[in-house]
Amino acid sequence: MNSCLTEVDSPNEARMNEAVRALKPLPIFVGFKASQLQNLFQLCKREHYTPGQVLCEYGGPSQRLFVLAKGKLEVLAEDGGHLADIA
Repeated sequence: MNSCLTEVDSPNEARMNEAVRALKPLPIFVGFKASQLQNLFQLCKREHYTPGQVLCEYGGPSQRLFVLAKGKLEVLAEDGGHLADIA
């Protein structure tokens, strides 16, 4: 009788594989190899934000790239007017 063993991914490997599957179809990542997306994932930090929390402001320094995994963002004009929703 033959038996088959399946290797179980660690939680971090499972998250990395999930992130690679989510990032690969995004236009900004088209052309990236899976290994490149895995390297990018290693540099990423998962963060949770509360409703109403400001992520960045117009004209401010840009030192981050945000990838929305879940939820919705509202883009506001400088005067506080609604510009767009990102979901």
